[in-house]
Amino acid sequence: MMGLKWAQVLFGLRPAAARDVLIYWIALLLAVMVTLGITAFVRSRMGLAFAASRDNAAAARSVGVRTDRIRYLLSIVVAFATGMVGAVVYLQKARISPDAAFSVTDWTAYVIFIVVIGGVRTIEGPMIGVLMLWGLINYLAQYGGLYRARHHRGSWSCCSCRRASGVKSLGGGVFDCSQLNACSAVIRAAAMGQCRAR
Repeated sequence: MMGLKWAQVLFGLRPAAARDVLIYWIALLLAVMVTLGITAFVRSRMGLAFAASRDNAAAARSVGVRTDRIRYLLSIVVAFATGMVGAVVYLQKARISPDAAFSVTDWTAYVIFIVVIGGVRTIEGPMIGVLMLWGLINYLAQYGGLYRARHHRGSWSCCSCRRASGVKSLGGGVFDCSQLNACSAVIRAAAMGQCRAR
């Protein structure tokens, strides 16, 4: 890995610790670059055109916005940024295997949790979601399965939603709780062993 010897000499660390320090700084630099890039894009003319095409593509085309071109360019930039993030993740994991690459927990559940808790369509929302997930993992893990003691009236969730309109998240987005009862019923059935393979 490039820069490993430099980090060892500069910080006086063992190779494994120097590798972790180097990966941390690479991840931090990438996070700052992506955040600044997103902020610059949203405030640019192309970002405004993309927002218009997202809201109503036909109306955006009628005023001269080339929606196909904008979406194509955006998908290329997002694919590059996602590839860079994936490279940093695999540097941190130090191995590439199918169970590491296609883990439902790492790539799906955590990402959805981060975005929903932090707030959808906000720049700072995923940052808030990551901090909350980190706090939950590190500080509440000592309680183990204590969350199951909160099973009340068929809900396994940590919060209850009484309004169908949703709950406002910390990042400003709205989390729609209309599917919460159906999801909790599936979780309850799976926990009790009532799910059968077809």
